[in-house]
Amino acid sequence: MPTRVPERSGFRVVADYNRFWHFLLTNLQIARNLIENGAMESKPLGAGSTVQLDLQEITHIISSTIDFPDYSEVEGLMIPVVKPEWVDFSILKNRIAHVRPYTPDPRFFLCGIVATIAELPVGDKEAICGGIIAMGGQYGSSLTKFTTHIVALNMDNVGLGRLSPP
Repeated sequence: MPTRVPERSGFRVVADYNRFWHFLLTNLQIARNLIENGAMESKPLGAGSTVQLDLQEITHIISSTIDFPDYSEVEGLMIPVVKPEWVDFSILKNRIAHVRPYTPDPRFFLCGIVATIAELPVGDKEAICGGIIAMGGQYGSSLTKFTTHIVALNMDNVGLGRLSPP
């Protein structure tokens, strides 16, 4: 059973504690921010030129790329690999942010996209929505402040009237 880490700065870590590992971070301030907010850095096993991680203890990996030796195993164990921006957003919101918008995996090139679809046939809407989600994006059924993209046949839709072109 892990020891309980005290809550710091209102940022509550996941499942009693949060162990992270970071790859290729040029800004060590991110690691300091995590530690200051209750997370613990996982140290590599062994010594030498190759880094071996204790994947049983790590809860998150912070990396701007998926190009590291254990990525396949990490993915199989469902350990989230997130971009450094995830740390800043989590601390800003005082809670653990969803990992999906912060994936460095290039297969999910629509991460960070929140789309809504206006007045299309149901089959078309489902196909577009499925593609957005499969490529890492998110779908919202209505227009909100989080919407980044709108799929519509024209700008005459009822819900789009309040928008102005750039």
